[in-house]
Amino acid sequence: MDPSESPAIKIDIALNQYEYRPIGPKGEMRILVLLPPVSPNDTELRCEIATANISDKPSYEAISYSWGAEVFPETLHVSDGILAITENLAAGLRRFRLKDRARRLWVDAVCINQHDDKEKGYQVALMAKIYRNAECVLVWLGEGSPDAHAGLECIRKLANSAWKFGLQYDEPTGSGLFDRMLEIQNKRADKTLEIVSSLVKLSSELDVVSIYAFVGQDWFERLWIVQEFVLASRVEIHNGQHVLSDIELFLAMALISLLMSTGLENADCLLMTVTLILNRYIYHNHLSDTYRHFLYYLSETRRRCKLDQDRVYGLLGLLPEGTGSFLEIDYELTAEEVYTLLALIYLRQNNIKILDYVGGVLSGSQSTNISAKEGPQGLARSMLPSWAPDWRVYRDAMAAVGIFTAATELSPRIFVSASNTNVIAIDGLYLDIIEMSLPANHEAKHLSLDEVITPPSGIARVVDFREIFTTKMMGGSYPTGEDQKLAFARCMLLDNKSTTSHSRLGTNLTTEKMLAMWEERYELFVNVNTASRSAETFNHTEDGAKDLRTDLYIHALFETAEEFSYFITKSGYIGVGPNNAMARDVVAIFSGASTPFVLRKVELDDSSQATPSLTGNPDGQRWRIVGHCYLHGFMDNEVASPEWG
Repeated sequence: MDPSESPAIKIDIALNQYEYRPIGPKGEMRILVLLPPVSPNDTELRCEIATANISDKPSYEAISYSWGAEVFPETLHVSDGILAITENLAAGLRRFRLKDRARRLWVDAVCINQHDDKEKGYQVALMAKIYRNAECVLVWLGEGSPDAHAGLECIRKLANSAWKFGLQYDEPTGSGLFDRMLEIQNKRADKTLEIVSSLVKLSSELDVVSIYAFVGQDWFERLWIVQEFVLASRVEIHNGQHVLSDIELFLAMALISLLMSTGLENADCLLMTVTLILNRYIYHNHLSDTYRHFLYYLSETRRRCKLDQDRVYGLLGLLPEGTGSFLEIDYELTAEEVYTLLALIYLRQNNIKILDYVGGVLSGSQSTNISAKEGPQGLARSMLPSWAPDWRVYRDAMAAVGIFTAATELSPRIFVSASNTNVIAIDGLYLDIIEMSLPANHEAKHLSLDEVITPPSGIARVVDFREIFTTKMMGGSYPTGEDQKLAFARCMLLDNKSTTSHSRLGTNLTTEKMLAMWEERYELFVNVNTASRSAETFNHTEDGAKDLRTDLYIHALFETAEEFSYFITKSGYIGVGPNNAMARDVVAIFSGASTPFVLRKVELDDSSQATPSLTGNPDGQRWRIVGHCYLHGFMDNEVASPEWG
């Protein structure tokens, strides 16, 4: 659960409130010893509270749950007092209570003194070890609805049928399972294969309403449950009287992730559950790349938490043991201060990966100053430096920038001013100036493909961009010497290196196949666009067009740039970048970075911006980072060649 959501628990003194005895800050913890009922119909909850030191590896199970409504109508009877607890927790304790013996549990609402802010601080810092060392993490989803229970059973059936697709869970990490998933993904575009047709059939038969009801329960949306689930050695998921194992959930979500590319709607609740499983895989397979994968965890911003600071604090436990907490938990800091401090930790280590996460869907609303302290709940927040990621902002397909290697062969050089930490200097190369940008229509996000083909949505934008580019090239080659048609086809799919196109088209798509797929559909795009603009009805079946709804290429094309602009530079380079990119913005590459970046000039009296040192632009101009971009011809260390030295 989210410790910041635990309001002070008020209880009438007449109820003989339990008085907590202080515990030490160095690994000491409480354990709830839940006693069995005295009779079969006994609903009264009784317990003892013991203390232990986590270094002694005490025996216990940990409960992961949501607090629910902030009211405390239930009571927990301790040997020398009473504690008020929420209805949801009481239901969970009754579910987990054993009939014939005591059960040792850790649950935050009872094992942490909610009246003692100092204790809460060091117990929150200890929570990662608590969940990591638990014999089992018991997930309590609540009593659940009939639809949710049906969804759980659907999940179980999917897990039991996963073997038909070669999906088997291999202890302890599931790495072989993910290798098999990748193998299937690479075959997905070939609908003649039996395994692909079987996935399509299964997708059409799935009880998606029930599955959405199951994964749409409150627990799945909470941020704090990520570390509680990921760190656990074993997990049981309880929903009323129904129980699901972590292995069953793992197998089912692996299969669902494949179904999501064959017609199953990518609902946020489903994506978050698949991501939760992926987080566990990353944690157990990439411990050596601590700092990079910590950023991956942070970037999954759709989960809910009460305090924006907890978007960082709530995931610190995913740093491996022995790494040390490189950021102290301090709720006196505003969210902007926490995010800026985190970025500075990376930048001072010359770790440029932090810049992969700047920008985002809402990046156009960012400004550049750190807000005055108004407390954790202050609503009036001015914004972050442009080089500090805002972890409240969702990032889409381009967030997978680690796939690209624009300047990774060059050593990053970053300087942070000692007198003004709002100003940083980054070594980099000036590439070109944006001449024209075609932004995405945000109102068209998540529309059906039938709606997307209507101007000013996807197809109209693609056709317009192609015509502008063709006119700019005047029949000549792309600036790199590449055939202009091939360059355009590759750019539209980000050279098939985004996670979105991988999920639709696999990882083995050749450049020749990309060109063929583009040319096969371009005439269709032109016809649809012409018919739409002239208010004519375009009959896909009569005109022999492919079924847009099931065309994986069209899915990949529009989903890849759903939140980004297409742009062309003065020299004729084309790219995909931040939706708020504008004419006269500059495209540059920082040494060591995975992608180029779009930069915007700022006035020299504004001291809150990054100050890249750009070769070819020696006037010392200061810049604001608008966001990273794909610039075709500059994504594979081309700038590391001698001609750019």
